[in-house]
Amino acid sequence: MDKDLKLHRHEFVNFKFEPGELIHGQRYKICIHTEYTEIKFEEWTQVLPELNTCTDGVVVDLTSPTPGKVWIGNVEGTGYQTSTTDMYVNWETFLDVESLTVISHSSGIQDYQLGIGTAVGGNDVVAFHSVGVVNHAVLHGLFLQSGHTYYATIKAMDYARRTTIVTSDPVVVDTTPPRKSDDPITISGRHIVSNSEIEACWKKVFVDPESTVDYYMWSIGSQPGYDDIMEFTREETECGENSKLNPLDLKEGHSYYISVKAINKAGLMSLATSWAYIVDLSPPIAGHIYDGVPGSELADIDFQTDMSALNVYWEGFHDPHSAIKEYYISVGTCQSCDDVIGRQGIGIVSSFKLDHVHFGVGLTYYTSLTACNTADYCTTVMTDGVMMDNSPPSVGLVMDGTREHDTEYQSIRTYFGAKWHGFVDPQSGLDHYVWWAGTTVGGDDILSPQKLHLTTTAAVFNLSPELPVGKRVYVTVRAYNKAGLYTDSTSNGFLIDTTAPVISSGPQFASSFSLVPGTQFYRTLMKVEWSVNDAESHIDRQYLSIKSHMGGEFDLASTKVNGIARDFILTGLKLHDGVTYYVNLISCNGAQICTTATTSGIMVDTTPPSRGMFAVRTDHAANLSRHSDAWMTWEKTAVNLAWLGFVDLHSLISHYYINVGSTFMGSDLNEEPGTPARVEYTKSGEDKYDEGIVQTAKVKTSNYDANQKFVYITMWAVNKVGLESAIIHFQFEKIPGGDLSLTRRCVAFTCEGHCVCAPQDKLCHPSGTACQNVSSSNQNNMLQVYDVAGSGTEDVDYTPSNVVLQGRWAIVNNFGDAPDWYQWSVGYTEKPSPEGVFNQATERIWHDAGQNLKQIFQTEQGVYLKETVKYSFFVKVWYDENTFAIFKSDGVTIATQRPFVTNILGSAVREKMLGSSFVDQDFMKGGYPFSVEWKNKFLDAENAIKTFHLYISTYPGGHDIMDIGEDLPGTQTSFDVMRSSVLLPGITYYSNVLAYGFSDIHHTESSDGFKPDKYKPVEGIVFDGIGLHDLEFQNKSDIVAAHWHGFSDIGSGVRVYYWCVGSTPQVTRKHADVECGHVGWEAVGLHTSVSRTLTPPLNHSNTYYNKVYAVDNVGYKSTVVVSDGVTIDTTPPEPQYLFHIGRNILNNPSFETSPNVLQSGDVNATNICNVSVDYQPSGWNLSSGGCAAVVSSNKNLARDGLSFLFVRGSVSQILSGLMVGGLYRVSFFSSHLSISSSTQSNKEGFIQVDNKKHVFLIYTKAYRGDGGQSTARGEISWHKHTFYFVAREGSAVFELGSVDDRTGIYVDNAVVDHVERDQNNGTSGLHVQAHVVYLHEWGSVHGSWSFIEDVSSITEYLWAIGYTRGGTQLQNFQSVGLSNFAYNAMVSLTHNSYIYVTAIAKNSASLQGVSYSDKILVDLTPPNIEEVLDGDFLGEDLDSWKESTVYVNWKVTDDESGLDYCEWAIGYQPKGTEVQRFERITISDGRAYKDFDASVLQGKTVYSTLQCQNNAGLISSLSSDGVIIYDQPPSMASAVIKTLPLSLTEYPALDYYQSVTNNLKIVWSGVEDKIGVQQYKLSVSSNQYNLNGEGLTFSDAQEILFTNIGNLELGQGQINVTLQAINKLLERSLPLHYNLTVESGNPVKDASKELSMTWRGSDKEFDVSWDSIFSSQHLLRFEVSAGTAQGGSDIVQWQETLSTRVTFRLPNSIISTSRLKVYMIVRAIAAGGGYTDITGIIILPA
Repeated sequence: MDKDLKLHRHEFVNFKFEPGELIHGQRYKICIHTEYTEIKFEEWTQVLPELNTCTDGVVVDLTSPTPGKVWIGNVEGTGYQTSTTDMYVNWETFLDVESLTVISHSSGIQDYQLGIGTAVGGNDVVAFHSVGVVNHAVLHGLFLQSGHTYYATIKAMDYARRTTIVTSDPVVVDTTPPRKSDDPITISGRHIVSNSEIEACWKKVFVDPESTVDYYMWSIGSQPGYDDIMEFTREETECGENSKLNPLDLKEGHSYYISVKAINKAGLMSLATSWAYIVDLSPPIAGHIYDGVPGSELADIDFQTDMSALNVYWEGFHDPHSAIKEYYISVGTCQSCDDVIGRQGIGIVSSFKLDHVHFGVGLTYYTSLTACNTADYCTTVMTDGVMMDNSPPSVGLVMDGTREHDTEYQSIRTYFGAKWHGFVDPQSGLDHYVWWAGTTVGGDDILSPQKLHLTTTAAVFNLSPELPVGKRVYVTVRAYNKAGLYTDSTSNGFLIDTTAPVISSGPQFASSFSLVPGTQFYRTLMKVEWSVNDAESHIDRQYLSIKSHMGGEFDLASTKVNGIARDFILTGLKLHDGVTYYVNLISCNGAQICTTATTSGIMVDTTPPSRGMFAVRTDHAANLSRHSDAWMTWEKTAVNLAWLGFVDLHSLISHYYINVGSTFMGSDLNEEPGTPARVEYTKSGEDKYDEGIVQTAKVKTSNYDANQKFVYITMWAVNKVGLESAIIHFQFEKIPGGDLSLTRRCVAFTCEGHCVCAPQDKLCHPSGTACQNVSSSNQNNMLQVYDVAGSGTEDVDYTPSNVVLQGRWAIVNNFGDAPDWYQWSVGYTEKPSPEGVFNQATERIWHDAGQNLKQIFQTEQGVYLKETVKYSFFVKVWYDENTFAIFKSDGVTIATQRPFVTNILGSAVREKMLGSSFVDQDFMKGGYPFSVEWKNKFLDAENAIKTFHLYISTYPGGHDIMDIGEDLPGTQTSFDVMRSSVLLPGITYYSNVLAYGFSDIHHTESSDGFKPDKYKPVEGIVFDGIGLHDLEFQNKSDIVAAHWHGFSDIGSGVRVYYWCVGSTPQVTRKHADVECGHVGWEAVGLHTSVSRTLTPPLNHSNTYYNKVYAVDNVGYKSTVVVSDGVTIDTTPPEPQYLFHIGRNILNNPSFETSPNVLQSGDVNATNICNVSVDYQPSGWNLSSGGCAAVVSSNKNLARDGLSFLFVRGSVSQILSGLMVGGLYRVSFFSSHLSISSSTQSNKEGFIQVDNKKHVFLIYTKAYRGDGGQSTARGEISWHKHTFYFVAREGSAVFELGSVDDRTGIYVDNAVVDHVERDQNNGTSGLHVQAHVVYLHEWGSVHGSWSFIEDVSSITEYLWAIGYTRGGTQLQNFQSVGLSNFAYNAMVSLTHNSYIYVTAIAKNSASLQGVSYSDKILVDLTPPNIEEVLDGDFLGEDLDSWKESTVYVNWKVTDDESGLDYCEWAIGYQPKGTEVQRFERITISDGRAYKDFDASVLQGKTVYSTLQCQNNAGLISSLSSDGVIIYDQPPSMASAVIKTLPLSLTEYPALDYYQSVTNNLKIVWSGVEDKIGVQQYKLSVSSNQYNLNGEGLTFSDAQEILFTNIGNLELGQGQINVTLQAINKLLERSLPLHYNLTVESGNPVKDASKELSMTWRGSDKEFDVSWDSIFSSQHLLRFEVSAGTAQGGSDIVQWQETLSTRVTFRLPNSIISTSRLKVYMIVRAIAAGGGYTDITGIIILPA
């Protein structure tokens, strides 16, 4: 847009635009054009050049500036600041449209204005003022108030003078760091229980009402405020936990402090530090716990006989870091069990006695002891158990000797031994034995008692004198159990026998098994016979052993033979052919002396010789050359024979038998027909090596028949044991000239093919004629075949051999034909022909016997005949070549085994008394006849047993006691013994039945033994009830029960028990007469317990007795044993109400009496261990190493009275006059110390009555020690404790003290009072006394109770806490043993709730009584004392009065539990009691007063303190603000008044002077008045002014008072000032006067005089004097200055003096003095401050 305007001679221009014509933000410029012009003047010509120029333009601005942010502080967002004088304000640059174009200004804003105010946009603090165009400003010299909120407001004005206003966010001025409350810094628990982690809280510790707490920093250190353990760590909340990434390294037992910094949002910090917390990471160090009574001989017992109590004690438990607060004990029948008594606290004691339970015999009781420290760590140790045993060991059996069986005899006179068994103690076990020996039962004349360890054998060596011969020696053993009880048992004795058995004959081999003396052909058996005797101790045992040669061995072990046997068949042998055997016999008597004998040798050969051959000439290609010249020839009456090949390798050939006959197998040509010729074996013949020596013999014969062409020769060899070889039978042809030619071709001689030319044992072709067996219809000679053994000829039915059968036969009638020859065989008897021995298919059944009438069959090696099978010898008789008959023996049974016996039920050798119905009796009455039976013991005895023989002995298989002396037939099965009187009691006797089989193998069976018994059973112990324990009481009246043990009968054993129940313990000798009024005698078998239901029931509170006796197996009865009785108790314990008498039996219980006291203010600086004994409380004894002092205070510090006790260690006194069995309550108060050295957060103390000790915990400190004490709490907080004890004796030691010995605790108001108990109190079962203790968030519930039990005894109390009667919501039922009280300090309490305490009492009859407390209101707040005022009227509060009477009025309430009482005390300080100790007042009156002597109150400020306790036991107190009791006027004795020296010049006036005439400033102090000055009266007078009694009022807090009086016309001269004080009771003081002088003039100068100035060059000093130059009516003072220039002072500056002369030195800074000018000025100053000057100059020489 362009506009043109022509101007003439104007130097300005205005353009007017229409609305809207100018555009906002557009810059507009004005341009000017002038033409070239010359202006001519007189003297010169002015040239005006052409101009074309424009302005820089103007921007059209139609809007206000755009605002920026405004804030207070250097950083945006700061909401708080700490400075009260400075403020920093910042803002963003405001924008304006002009700033968007190119302008000549640096900003579009022309000006900023800043204002500070307490409201948005306000400027009531700093008015708006220009700060230019900067964007920040700093304000100094402000007067900001802490806690107030301030705003900064910026007004920005642009060049168009448009403005924008912006206000900052508020800033709160906070000059104070966060305030600290008294609340503690806490951890969970009383101790630090981790070495790496910790969690702490500081809830409600800090508060900042101004800027609030921004964040926290917390640390852990070894000292308050330190962070050497954990550096300060930021935390946003009121609890912190150290980082698990950086675990701590806390040391156990060390103390650590938690420090917390609270930083508010203004950046100010407060530091709070906790009390010291101890690190306790471990449970108490375990000590040792012992079963037994302290001080006993044995430190620990494992067994005890006293069933009435269990005692344990312990030592060595301690905790190096904290304190043991409680021991808990439990008892059970296994380790870690609590089935006897559950865990219950027992306080701090070192022993425990459990005497209210029934202990079971034989049970081991283990006691567990748990020690818990104040960090709640626990250590548990257990005893190794103690076994209850009140019965001796069961009686054992003592046997003489150390062998398996009882020794009846021995040979050594310097030695004896014994063994025993059966000593058993199932309860405590055996501990040791004692043994001795004598010649009488129980005597010790042989060996005095000797102790043994737990062995079952003992022996004595080198005995002197030696054991007697012929006298029985008895050994007695006493068994001790571990409980010290013992039982004796004596052996049956033994006899000495020093002689050996005598073997009168033998041993020798029986001839019945031999054909030739000294030889035997049986390979599986031997029979030995002998005769031996021992008259003293009889033969006990014998041994047979076999050897093959002298000193040789055999594979059969020696065989033991009983002492009865005098012969024995050794069977099952494997004898070797050709070996000579010997049998060794050892016979030992009962004294174990043995005799040895050996048989002569016997050579064994079980095989017959092998068959040979006649040495005849032969044409055999082998050219055997067997024949010998001149042999194998015949003569008329002889034949000359040669043979070889008959061999016997084992026993050799003894001789040969030869038969010569005219027929097959015939012997009719023998010299003696029928009798073979015997030819002895010779070694002189020609040796044919393998075929042996050729034997030759001339055998005589009878005359031959001249026509006889052939002869038949039969031959066999016999070895040296008598065994015959098989026969050889040949036919020889008689060759004329005398040779015998062997027939090699022949025909059969029988219908079966028997011939002489067949191969050996083979047949020829039968003759073809039929054979005739005439066995069943034999008309010829008859035979009898016999079974024989050995060389015997008698028929036998049994043989002990299973490899040999022997037979012989004979013709028993001669009818018909005679036998031609015989054959034999063997087989089963039951078969008609021989079967079962020879294999019918492969073996020859019939063997040739020729003319022999006997034969021996021997099985092959390894082949045995069958046991118990009957075999027969078969004989085939040939009557002619076709006729034969077969005969057999009646058979022989193979019996190689001993007689067979059986062990089936009822098969035994047994004894029983005659007339007894028992099958077998192990015990018999001594001297009573008895019978021995063995029916069915021996199998098939009638057929298998030949005879029985019966013996009685002291050992199985013996015969030392009795031999019946006769053989009994095998059919007999019993024998009656009538002579039993020889049998001694206690000795086991055995019946031995010796059975002989028909093969003479015998076997002995012995009974299991029996003992004669002459003694009745030993009594045991009877207990009431069934189970492990002996009942003293039972709660059922319709049941009786008993159990017993310990009855024994070593003689015969108990057979049956009899039991009854009576009402008296009496017994009589006659069992039937014993009183059994409730249950008669009843046999219960061998049961050791019994229970019966009764009708009618038993009577309550009556005692009944179980009675038992035992009957043994022979009928003897024990004495009746009676239990200790069981009492019927059907009623539970009854609760009793507790009446607290309130009479304290302690002396000086509140420590009010002592020779001297320590003032509470001196406690912190006093070591109580260094004070004298005068500070100790009277009537109390100090423990060794302890320290104590009575502390007193005039303030309300004590819980009772004025004094309390500071104790480190303990104090004690003796309580006397106690009622034994009475219940006593102990209560007292404790507190932490109020001294700086007591830094621990927790403390513990203890109370002990005799040996009953309890540790009590004092509340964790509920405040901190890092700052001043809050007025909201007391200096000492008292913690109440309550305990109960039952007096065991008439006096007891009462002890009270601290657990630690380093700092100690406070205690006060100890009370021990007797508690009366009454069960008829009419409280409907509400017998439990209970209360709640609450202090500094430490809460505990306390309960006490009492029950009465009139029949049995109370065994245990249990208690619980809940919200209902019997409820357990807060605490389950817990056992407290027999304690009459308990408390729980770990319970969480809810304010204003109701709780109940329930107590249960258990009695010995297992009945429970229950009692409850009344409902208990949980009130966790103390009474609310709203006000305590000094004044007589309610609500009136006076500060002073004149009369000597103290008035008080109050207002106190407790809305929860109500007020219990209030007390009023008066002192000279808040909480003080100097004037009056606490006295009970009537709360409802609301006011009280009391008169005193004027000397007590006048001039004093007294305070009334009200202390109230509610029904929950919580206490609060409050003091009035005090009242001054004074009747005197203010005192001006120390008052000082003066005026301020006012001057008109810069020089002040002197005291008592001023130069100002229109103003007066007066200052005074030192006016004293105990009740305070209410007003001052001031008077001023001069010659021109008068002020009469102006009243002035000042604050009581001001010490120096000031007043300024202006607009005066004082004039010159003296002014009089008078001051008078009026106190609040309008008493006027004496006047106080002050005078001053007003002098306004200057000093007068004598103009005629000059300064006297002298230079002393040598000293470089000036002397200046102005005497008499100045004058004044009042005191003058002077000011001197000197310099090198006019008015300068570089030499002396403003030096004041009262003198008229001065000397000064030239300073070293001035080096050159030549022609130096020194200028001087001296100013005289008047008393009022006016002054006059004089000057001077001195020029120093060159």
